[in-house]
Amino acid sequence: YRPLYFYEQCKDTFGGAGIVSNLGVVYQKMDNWEKAWEQFSRFLEISREIHYREGEIIACYNLGEMQFVAEDYEQAEHFYLMGLAISEEIEHRSKICRGEWLLGKVYHAQGKSEKALEYLTKALVQVQELHQKDFLLEIHRELSELYEKTGEYEKTFYHYREYHRIEKAMF
Repeated sequence: YRPLYFYEQCKDTFGGAGIVSNLGVVYQKMDNWEKAWEQFSRFLEISREIHYREGEIIACYNLGEMQFVAEDYEQAEHFYLMGLAISEEIEHRSKICRGEWLLGKVYHAQGKSEKALEYLTKALVQVQELHQKDFLLEIHRELSELYEKTGEYEKTFYHYREYHRIEKAMF
């Protein structure tokens, strides 16, 4: 890939890392999971080498998402927990919120309703403070589905309504 070659020749590891991450996203969108995994793993490795903590978080969340899609929830949880730990270490609130949301999703998919609720509730509080409507939308959707499965229909309806209210305001 030509831009990556340019960064490598200039010894710009940081810029090259960004290209590698973007390649992972492109391969993921093209459903080339093997290449996407390769690029995200490489991005994690480079981020560690250059002490780019935010890059490590991004790589962990991307690798976790790939495992989530493959329904390997234990591995998804592993990567999400790794990303969340780094997020907390560097006190990156937006990334902490994302990690909590992702863990809530994975616990919901595993049928661990209490753990899912714990993480989704933490994420909801943080996302409201940060005013990040895209995450807020997703968290309300996830909570609506979770409460529906647990038979708490009043809460299901509340989060369903909030999801649609926010969605309408965004678009």
